[in-house]
Amino acid sequence: MMDRFRTIFRRAAPIIEPAAVSAREVGWIQSSMFSGDFPKYNPDELMGRKGSGIYRKMMIDEQVKAVTRFKRDAITGREFSIEWPSVDGADVKPGSEENRRIEIYEEMVRQTFGSFVDGMNFILMAMYQGFSMTEKIIEPFNFKGRPYLGLQQLIPKPFDTFEFKVDKFGTIERTIQKINMEEQIIDLNRFVYYVQNPEFDQHYGQSDLREAYRSWYSKDVVIRFYNQFLERFAGGFVVASPTGNNTIIAGTPEYNSLIAAMNGIQTQSSVLLPNGIELDVQRPNTTDQFEKAIALHDLGIAKALLVPNLLGITPQAATSGGFAQANTQLEAFLWTLDADATRLEEVINEQIFIPLSTLNFADGQGPLFRFKPISETKKLELIKTWNELVQAGATEASDTDEHHIREMLNFPHKGEPLNLQAKAAAVTSEMPDGSGQRVRGPVKKTGEPRKRDRQNNKRAFAKAEKRVAFQVIDRKASKIEDDGIIMLELKIGDMVADLTTRIKHEKWGTPAAGISGINSIDFNPRQKSKVNKALTDTLQQAWALGVQHSKSEIAAARQESFSINFGRIDEEAAEWLKLNGFRAVGRMSDDMKAIIQGVLVNGIKFSWTPDDIERRIYDQLTSAGFITVATNADATGRAIDTVEEAIDGTGALARVRTSIRTNVFDAINEARYSTFTDPALAGFVEALEYSAILDSRTTNICRHMDDRVYPMNSEVWNSHRPPNHFNCRSILVPVTAIDTDVTGKDLDPTTGFSRSPSIEPQSGFGGTRG
Repeated sequence: MMDRFRTIFRRAAPIIEPAAVSAREVGWIQSSMFSGDFPKYNPDELMGRKGSGIYRKMMIDEQVKAVTRFKRDAITGREFSIEWPSVDGADVKPGSEENRRIEIYEEMVRQTFGSFVDGMNFILMAMYQGFSMTEKIIEPFNFKGRPYLGLQQLIPKPFDTFEFKVDKFGTIERTIQKINMEEQIIDLNRFVYYVQNPEFDQHYGQSDLREAYRSWYSKDVVIRFYNQFLERFAGGFVVASPTGNNTIIAGTPEYNSLIAAMNGIQTQSSVLLPNGIELDVQRPNTTDQFEKAIALHDLGIAKALLVPNLLGITPQAATSGGFAQANTQLEAFLWTLDADATRLEEVINEQIFIPLSTLNFADGQGPLFRFKPISETKKLELIKTWNELVQAGATEASDTDEHHIREMLNFPHKGEPLNLQAKAAAVTSEMPDGSGQRVRGPVKKTGEPRKRDRQNNKRAFAKAEKRVAFQVIDRKASKIEDDGIIMLELKIGDMVADLTTRIKHEKWGTPAAGISGINSIDFNPRQKSKVNKALTDTLQQAWALGVQHSKSEIAAARQESFSINFGRIDEEAAEWLKLNGFRAVGRMSDDMKAIIQGVLVNGIKFSWTPDDIERRIYDQLTSAGFITVATNADATGRAIDTVEEAIDGTGALARVRTSIRTNVFDAINEARYSTFTDPALAGFVEALEYSAILDSRTTNICRHMDDRVYPMNSEVWNSHRPPNHFNCRSILVPVTAIDTDVTGKDLDPTTGFSRSPSIEPQSGFGGTRG
């Protein structure tokens, strides 16, 4: 009987059809409910509850930041090379075609805007986001007189604005980006799309911080309780007791006097007690439970992020054999780093190098990106150094610790050197005439101007430049610009709508109304005021950004915080914002009026209807870069495709964008200049260096001014202070009394500073600014 059941329920031998072997997968990975127009949602339940900003909030924690950046920099900070995928280990011979292609890509990496390492760091933002979307800017570049297509820049995009439409098998059919009320379809081939921990979800991945959330949240709660504890009990718990046979009777004058004394005891230095009352201050036996809990959660964070605790970033465990254990744990850590480095290699090759080879070479063959392995000697040096630091108690979770990490792993420097103890007096000497002017050392020959960019950490920046967070300023300025463009365009749209409504009502531009009144039309002052406020609010944020960073740069140089006269700076800000806001809005409104008046005159000439006039006004303002296609379509009741066809393009808000970008960096520089000239600094800032971004878009004036250094009171800053042209992205770098390594380009031996510039700013900028 049992054999019979076995025969009945025995699984039949599979019959494999030849066609099925090569067919696509048949197993679904998700419900069919997402196969319509519904994009797949991010399955991270923590992000679903707390929002996409939860991991950015966690990155503010000093422990999370130190551990995550250490792990990231241990991957991207190692040396790399461009190698030919050799067969059987064959070497690439000098002068060969393979070697020439390697040299082409090495030159491409050198010419990449910013640092290629920064680009890899952008990609590895997926470590704490789950996935990253980094746009590839591909532009032509020259190598030995021949053009090639190369990677010009890697630009990170906000990951939480992207959604994926996938089929039931997990294949991405469409990538969608949504910001505010706008939506666009994204060509994924134009991005480096990197997924962290794809075993959790192959499209959205999972943040490395997910496992650390419990420890981070618990630590955050403990710190809040600790602060409450210190506030309530740091001075002790005061107990009032009657002595002898005395009693305390509620409502008596003595009772009320005692209550008043007890209520104010925290703010008073002395107290008068009623007769027969004594005070006793009770203090807790110990408060180290909070410290222990914080250290425990810091250890939990590090464990979740796979960083061994004996590396010094986390509290050291009370174990013996510290050196041997550190050796073993570091080896294990290096295994995980190698695995992550290999994945990053594969993504860079698959999504950057291989596609470029297909575009550049007829046979599609090209070199690949490779990380160099960490040598055994280097590993032993790391273990020895870390063990010494741990035993000395020199490593803690802080910015100082991050600097130690970079020093030991030969990572690029970031920020101000730690042991910067030089004082202004040490680098200042008296002039022969006793004037006390600073004597700049022997003039260094600079040779040809150095090609550099703001994020190029392959060049040894001077201390003054290291203090400037160029990348942070650029990123925050871009965010201010993007928000400002949206708000300004909305207000301009309202202002145009108000005027076109009046134009249609009065029938201006039609033969019936005639030519009279066209030259006197103007925008509603109330609407224009709203446009001005939108621009001024944006510039106010840029001004605050300039003050914030300039103040932190000076504090880093002085190795101490300082106070500046914010009243003076606020007055200068108010005056500057009022002047530039009205000036910029006035120019834009005048140009828009000229466009509208031209349409009205042509309306009379060609007998256009009021609807024709309205459409042509909106089309010309869209083409001129004042309003978007969407605003045009909403106002004129047309489809977006119809508007794009009418204006022969999509419109790019070029005019609004240029106005915002130029004025944002103008505000940043004016705020920085106002801070550097504050009397509270007492001459600590001696000079300013002009810092430009050098790339294919750099203008002649900024290329000429880059690296030039002039004293604070130089007339050059009245005529060549950035911005010096439209869309100028240059900023001023403070050269302080301790920056003895700073020498400017094109030096004058008699002054120790750069010679006067020989190229003038664009008309309307610098000394020609109206």
